[in-house]
Order: sequence, then C-alpha cells, then structure tokens
Amino acid sequence: MRTIACLALLTACGGELEVEYRGSLSNMEVSGLAFNVDEPTGHASMLGQTCEFNADGGGLMQDIDAAPSEEDEQVVDLWDHRLLAISPAGLHVVTLFEEVWEKPEIAHHALEDVVDAGFSADGELVALTRTDARCTVRWLSAGATLKLGACDPDVELVTDPRSRRAWVRDADAVFAVDPRRPRSVATGTHLAFNPQLDALYVSDRDELVRLDPLTGDEVWRRFLGGRITSISGHGPTGALAMNSRRTLASVDPDGGVRAAFTLPEQARVVGSGDGVFLAFLLDRSVHFHTLEL
Repeated sequence: MRTIACLALLTACGGELEVEYRGSLSNMEVSGLAFNVDEPTGHASMLGQTCEFNADGGGLMQDIDAAPSEEDEQVVDLWDHRLLAISPAGLHVVTLFEEVWEKPEIAHHALEDVVDAGFSADGELVALTRTDARCTVRWLSAGATLKLGACDPDVELVTDPRSRRAWVRDADAVFAVDPRRPRSVATGTHLAFNPQLDALYVSDRDELVRLDPLTGDEVWRRFLGGRITSISGHGPTGALAMNSRRTLASVDPDGGVRAAFTLPEQARVVGSGDGVFLAFLLDRSVHFHTLEL
C-alpha cells in the first residue's frame, strides 16, 4: 500500500489545482481502461475479463466476458454506453444498460491480428490490423480497407466517435486516414483525441502539440520539461501529459499549463471525459485521483 500513500501526496509545481486520491485497483495487471463520458465510472480489462469500475472509491462492479472464450481481451474504447474490446478473436462490442440486472448485449466481429480499434460515427467500427509487420486500417460496416505498408509493433489508432475521422501513429509519423489514402499531418510518438474539444494531440519529444483535426495545422506547442511518455484527453479541461521525469502536466484548451505534479514512479495516464477524474496505470495497479480547479 506504500504506492497508494505516495500517489495520494502529489505536490503541485505550479497553478492552483486540488488533487485528491479517490481509490485504487490493486494487485492486478490492467491492459486497457476507458472512462464514461460524463461519469466517474468506466471499464477496465484485467485477468482475462472486463470489469466496470467506479473511480470514486476504486470499487469493481459488474464483470463482463467481452471475448467469447478465455482469451486476453483489451478495452480500447467506450462511448455512448457502448464498450469496445479487442482480443485474438477480433472485436467485441458490448452494449451496456443502466439497470444492473439487464444483461449486456455482446456482438463479436471475427478479425485476425487486431492491434487497435475505435468507434466512429453512426456506430462504425474502425480497426487497425498488423500482419507480417504490415498494417491495414479497416472500416468494418463499409467494408473498406486502407493498406499502410510496413509499421512498428507499437502502432496506434485514434478515432472521432462523432465523425468518420481517424488517425494512425506509426513510429514518429502521424497520418489522417480514410478509405482513399493516408495523409501525413505531424510527427510525434504519442497520439490522443479529445472529442469534447474537437482537439487532436501529439507528443513531439518534450513538447505537447495541439493540432486542428480537420487541417492538421498546429494550434499551439508547449514545452513540458522532459520526454513525454503518455498523453490523454481530459474532457473540457484540455489534456494530460506524463513525461520521463515522472511529471504529470494538466494543460488547458489554450495551451496553458495549470500545474505539474511529480509522481514517485512512472505511470500511464488516462483522463475522464468530465475533466475531473484521472487514472494512473502502473504495472500491477491503477490509482484514481481528481483534479479540481
């Protein structure tokens, strides 16, 4: 429990934000996590299954076997009461209901070699596959594909759930993709999209960059004092970025750095859609905090 105590004592380097520890998921390796848009709840994949969590207390609630068998499943997206997970068997869409007694509906889409996926407009599923070190973007409902060629193992896909826009980051190159062609828009090693602000973020070494998602034009660029290792949208409050110095920065929509916090160890950060909660993902635990102006 030493890590929990340390994370509860984050110290601000600037700005006036209140940081409060709210709970943890301990002694479990979490492969994927996503928040609901306007609630402190969400879903996380762990131990071969997917569980609903409440960040306000760190408790686990309903558990779901998204994949049809005992395969590793990974939560990759959550939007409008629909959960998306991937596994070696393909994509798994879980329709969630407000009443706990209502059993979720699960639709399976068989597809090999999926490495990432996301929701697009009108329920469209966009998947990124990697076979023999070559990547392809697939729009499942439309039956369209876009071959990208050779790609790195850590390639990632980001989608806009309100439109048909999608982006792929491969190595340090970021592309806007559609069924016709890829279009280079930036360089960067991490990628995130914030649908509440219609903002695309990339990390360029030690700088966080906001891009116009339509044109790819740079809106602003901010130096954050160390190589960025993780970024996330954070609802109406902007974006979160973690760097190699174990420092988390909260950056507002105009690029102002409200505050920076030093953590006792490196973590991946995921922000909630309401801009209040955030999750620190460590090797064997997840810790929830709130950031309040």
